[in-house]
Amino acid sequence: MSLFGDLGDPRTLDTAVRSRLSSSLAYISQRAKDRLEFNEARFEAGLERIRTRRQDPGVFARYYDLISAVTSNRFADANILLSEIVERAEGPEVAFAVEPYTQQHLGDDYERFPRLIFAEYSHTNPMSSPSNAQSATSTRILEEALQIVSQVDPIIYDEIRGLLVRIYVATGSADRSAKGFGGVTSFLVWGASFMNVEFYKSRWDAIQFLVHEITHGLLFGLSHDDPLVKNTPEECYRSPLRKDSRPMDGVFHATLVCGRLAEFNQAWLDSGLARGADAECSRKAVADNLRSFRDGIAVINRHAKLSEQARQLVERSCMGLSEFS
Repeated sequence: MSLFGDLGDPRTLDTAVRSRLSSSLAYISQRAKDRLEFNEARFEAGLERIRTRRQDPGVFARYYDLISAVTSNRFADANILLSEIVERAEGPEVAFAVEPYTQQHLGDDYERFPRLIFAEYSHTNPMSSPSNAQSATSTRILEEALQIVSQVDPIIYDEIRGLLVRIYVATGSADRSAKGFGGVTSFLVWGASFMNVEFYKSRWDAIQFLVHEITHGLLFGLSHDDPLVKNTPEECYRSPLRKDSRPMDGVFHATLVCGRLAEFNQAWLDSGLARGADAECSRKAVADNLRSFRDGIAVINRHAKLSEQARQLVERSCMGLSEFS
C-alpha cells in the first residue's frame, strides 16, 4: 500500500541527500580553501563517511551554519564548524533512536536545532526539555506506535527507519512569547523529527505524528535536488492544516500529509487492529483528512506550479483516494 506509488528504497534517498551534502562541502572547501584550516586527508575521509554512512542530524545543521559563517566572512566560526562536521562524521554510524530534547543529549544542538527550524516561525525557542517521566512515557508510546505502523503500512515504516535517525521528544516552552508547536521536521536538520509530548499524548496521537512527519521528511528528501513546487515563497494561499495563508510549498506538503493520514487510518481500520477509542478516532480522522485533502487539491489545481514529480504525486494521491467515500 502506498498513496504515492513505488518510490523505491528510502535508504537510497537518504544516500542521495548525504551525497549532495558531501559534494557541497567539497565545493565550499575548494572555494574558501585559502581561508579555511583543515587536514585534507582527514577531510576527504570525512566526506567519504558522509557519503557511505548515516549521519547525526547535527552534521546537517552545522552545514547550514557553516554556509552562514563562510558567506559572512566569519572564518574562525567556519573552521570550528568544519572541524565538528568531520569529527561527527568520523564517529560510529548512528542508529535510529528516540531521545529527549535536552542539553545533556544535544549539547550545542540544543540551541542550534530550534534556531534553524523555527527561523521563520518564532524568534523564541518553542521547545523545552521534557521531564524524565514524560520522556519515558513518550518513548514507550512511540515504540508501540512504530509496531502498529509496521503492521499496517510497511512502506511508511520503512520510510521512518530509512529516513530518520532521531525522534526527539520535547515539551512546549514556558515562555509566553514563543509560538506553540506540535511536531516538526525540517530538511535543515535532516534525519530528525521533533514531537511535543504535550500535544501527542496517546499511542493513537503518536501514530498520527509518525505518519504526518515522515511524509514531510519524504517530500523534503524528494526535493533535495530540484524543488517539487515552483511557486515563489511570496505567493500565499489557504492551507488545509493552518488558519493563516501559506506558500504553495506548505500547501502542497499539508495536502499530501492529509491524504496519507486518511489512507493510513482507513488501512488501520480495515486491518482490524484499531479497536475501541483508536477506531473511533481513526474513523473521524479519515473523514476530516479527506475533507482537508480535497480542499488542498482544489487550491493546488488552481494555483500550483509543480514539477513533473510533484504532479505525479498529486495524481497518484487523487487516484488512490478516489474510492474513499
